[in-house]
Amino acid sequence: MDRNEKMFWFVDLWMESGLTRKAFAQQHGITDSKLEYWCRKHDNKVPQTTVVAPDFVELLATQV
Repeated sequence: MDRNEKMFWFVDLWMESGLTRKAFAQQHGITDSKLEYWCRKHDNKVPQTTVVAPDFVELLATQV
């Protein structure tokens, strides 16, 4: 397994773990910033948390 494959494997493992990125990195002896870097390379973005809040919520005016 080359370096890229190993780090992509770590990213996949982290995403399935349910742990925070920081906790996972500490458990596996790598830095959080290194894992973040490889997340960006893996999916070209850092994965979101499992709960995603909407960007906005439409409020409807009620008549009084």
